[in-house]
Amino acid sequence: MLLFCGVVLLTSCRSTPDSSAVATRCSGVSILDGNLESRRYTLYIRNSDGSWFHGGGLAAFNGQAFQPMSVTNEDRQAIASAMDKAGWLGKGFEPTAGPGPRFLEISYSGGRRGTAKTRFRLDAVGEAFDPEVEELLEILEAVVKRGYDEVLDALPKGRRTDS
Repeated sequence: MLLFCGVVLLTSCRSTPDSSAVATRCSGVSILDGNLESRRYTLYIRNSDGSWFHGGGLAAFNGQAFQPMSVTNEDRQAIASAMDKAGWLGKGFEPTAGPGPRFLEISYSGGRRGTAKTRFRLDAVGEAFDPEVEELLEILEAVVKRGYDEVLDALPKGRRTDS
């Protein structure tokens, strides 16, 4: 099975080594955002040391995320808040299922449930999840996009020529 399941929950288990794990008691998170029809996959992983990574395509489907994410303290707080709103870490949480084809596989270690490892799958209604889950995915996507923008902005600028 995919390691992805814990990817999304990485954010709610805040990523700073000193404070993030204390609030939610999560040591790692994996969230796989996938679509069976289009075969598109994105994986977000928070390691136990608080570092975040993402990956896409077949590598993500296979649980591999090698691209580091530049997650700020504000990002960590937003991710944790969105995960709390989604209710994933609560003891009474029961995943809902739609017809898909889009799905999330989530896994995390620790958390408020007090379990060693929790895994579950959320199936979307078509392409959309509930607003709390969409908010979390938007935050993660914005962090990834910001990282790519930083790389592109660091490239040398060409001189404009009029022809």
